[in-house]
Amino acid sequence: MSFFKKLLGTHEKTPEQIEKERQKQEELRQVKEELAVKLGVNVIEKEDKKILQEKYIGTGFGKSSLFSLYKDSIVYFEKYVLRSNEKFLLSIIAEYDKTVDREIKGLLIATDQRLVFVSSRGRNKQFFYEEFDYRSMNGITQAKDGLFENELYIDLGISRKKFDNLMPFERLRDFINIVMNQIHMVRDTLRTTTVSFSTVAVSDKYAALEKLGKLKEQGILTEEEFEKEKKKILNQG
Repeated sequence: MSFFKKLLGTHEKTPEQIEKERQKQEELRQVKEELAVKLGVNVIEKEDKKILQEKYIGTGFGKSSLFSLYKDSIVYFEKYVLRSNEKFLLSIIAEYDKTVDREIKGLLIATDQRLVFVSSRGRNKQFFYEEFDYRSMNGITQAKDGLFENELYIDLGISRKKFDNLMPFERLRDFINIVMNQIHMVRDTLRTTTVSFSTVAVSDKYAALEKLGKLKEQGILTEEEFEKEKKKILNQG
């Protein structure tokens, strides 16, 4: 043992002591998680917080404060809304004008399967989310709201969803491009699927039905579209 360590009263830790400390930290972490579940609070480790902030909000000046405001919504989405076979693409902060008298602050999140708005409100952590199917979208457009503000409109059939107070601005253009790409990809997939299944041979019926089932599981085909294509396959030959 060195002179300075003796002077300071410190010593090298044995493997047993290191393991005991590790177990103690693990027990403390589990207690925190159990307490968080009871209180309805999300405990995020420092490293996880950094990853989630970069993923959902971005980095730079003021982003840490924004992440603190929307942290609960992000964790709720990650744990309860995001599907196991779904891939996150990009998100922006937005205010959803759900009705004339009801505006909800939250996150608008694009995945490879759908668009999701998620929000956490009040001290009681009341969570809200609404999803928008790419197959039902006619498009997404950006409009000016005053000198500096922007609005986002999503056209769903004959209805239109409005979002404003969009942040961070530098992610907005990429977000719109990603959503538009997903809309076009879904349309192309449906068009290709319809053509391929309409000309399937009798010997390939089982393979076609299996492929059709997978498309339904992945959310590419609705129940109605699945049944329609299935009938086409079975009625051939």
